[in-house]
Amino acid sequence: MSSLDIKHLNKSYGSVQVLHDINLEIPENAFVVFVGPSGCGKSTLLRSIAGLEEIDSGEIILEGRDVAKEAPVDRDFAMVFQSYALYPQMTVRDNIGFALSVAGRPKAEIHRKVDEVAQMLRLTEYLDRKPADLSGGQRQRVAIGRAILRSPKAFLFDEPLSNLDAELRVDMRLQIAELRRQMSATFIYVTHDQVEAMTLADQIVVLRAGRIEQVGSPMELYHHPANSFVASFIGSPKMNLLSVADLGLAGESAATLGVRPEHLSIGADGALEGTIAAIENLGPVSYAYVDVRGARVTVQLPPAHGFALEEAVKIGWADDALHRFDAEGRRI
Repeated sequence: MSSLDIKHLNKSYGSVQVLHDINLEIPENAFVVFVGPSGCGKSTLLRSIAGLEEIDSGEIILEGRDVAKEAPVDRDFAMVFQSYALYPQMTVRDNIGFALSVAGRPKAEIHRKVDEVAQMLRLTEYLDRKPADLSGGQRQRVAIGRAILRSPKAFLFDEPLSNLDAELRVDMRLQIAELRRQMSATFIYVTHDQVEAMTLADQIVVLRAGRIEQVGSPMELYHHPANSFVASFIGSPKMNLLSVADLGLAGESAATLGVRPEHLSIGADGALEGTIAAIENLGPVSYAYVDVRGARVTVQLPPAHGFALEEAVKIGWADDALHRFDAEGRRI
């Protein structure tokens, strides 16, 4: 278990600054997820914590000790990459136990610990196979097992599921959540997939252009986004952001109104008139994409909705479902 405190961390590549004065407290035994669009700095921040990137300035305080200038091996973090990074000539057993073998631990101890980890990750029947004989999900579990065997201060995951297909991603996401419940450890996890962030995290860190936009629990970010960027990034489908000026909403003080698709309804008393441009029927839920005065609005529909393409409709909402943002995108 460990607590991690990042203070005034800055990182540049030449003249381009990619991390701007990052300040972040990661509690002991937390599952923290970094999310944001491509190029926002989330992987660079993770690699800076691991020591794989040299920072320009700042502190990385691990249990009261600044490790910012220490070598990666001395920071006692375990990194799990999206590329698995397994030794192809070694069996699963040897891959998992590699760190203990290098450290010269007794063979009986290595065998026992590898068996424990393999049972935890449901890899027992694959211990004598080579990585080439495994599926992508199984290879990633081997990489995670190798990290577990090190008993690190924290686990660092850099988009570990991005190379897997959709079905395997769901399965591995559930396995990582189960693993977290079994272990007392700090997890720091990078993903561009906000569904992974919402389902795995205790705390989400949303980044944009190398800056932290908001830190909070998944539901806090979903229901109380700090600005319009977080509002549109967290949630699938994303929140509708409606320009008050373009929509001609008289008497509204905000520059932009935000409303989730599930908080909109189509009915005779709707405030906005539009035309259905597309419908996605997904089984338990459907979505209509409605063109309203140059904007496209997403509305959640019941499964048996009966609406059709090019149908003229009116969209309404309850006032307490609205999020209001000023001209700079800040929540008001």
